[in-house]
Amino acid sequence: MKSSIRIGWLLSMMALSTLVACGDGDDEPTSSGSTGTIMGDGGSGGGGGSGGSGGGGGGGGGGGGEAGIPSGVQACLDICEQHKMYGCDPPDLDCDGSCRLTIALTGSECDDEMAAMYSCELPGAPSCRRPDECSDEHDAAFACIAASGCWGLECTYPNDLEGNECACASTCLGKKHEVECGPSADGTTRCACLVDGVQVGTCEGAVKEVCHLKQGCCNEFFNIPL
Repeated sequence: MKSSIRIGWLLSMMALSTLVACGDGDDEPTSSGSTGTIMGDGGSGGGGGSGGSGGGGGGGGGGGGEAGIPSGVQACLDICEQHKMYGCDPPDLDCDGSCRLTIALTGSECDDEMAAMYSCELPGAPSCRRPDECSDEHDAAFACIAASGCWGLECTYPNDLEGNECACASTCLGKKHEVECGPSADGTTRCACLVDGVQVGTCEGAVKEVCHLKQGCCNEFFNIPL
């Protein structure tokens, strides 16, 4: 089972969602993600509250979101629901799970930039395209992610998600980070941790967590900010 995590259209061309990645590109219709993880954009105007899935209100520019939900996640949820409504993404897409994964990968330090980008792009949701007028917000989000986050995640699970064999790769902090895990002779799950193709360490991890680039055991070698 191969999973491609794409930030579909919201991070416009920055892969970050699980399963079935949809197209990107400035001139082609794009999707906010794929069937597993997506990224959306936030409410279009608004100075702080969170907008509903139907409209333009609020998670603007890093403003607060619903209680307990970071502004980046809420902004992503707003545009994800719009993309589903207008057919940019599959109607059964899990917006909540996709957005939480997206924001976790891009990093907490980029939450404001992600919220601002999604908020700017929300009015263009019906066209499934990234508005040209949001280039500054888009560039700011990408610059932040390049400095402290991850993008372009792709994972392979030979025995489906329930197994303990997996391989994931993503660009983090400007370098390619890879995790390759599988069962060892003593029954544990061992992982090889690589940066730009060079093994920087090995570790033993818990099943279902080993391939997580930030929370898995390899991050003791990667040092990717959480």
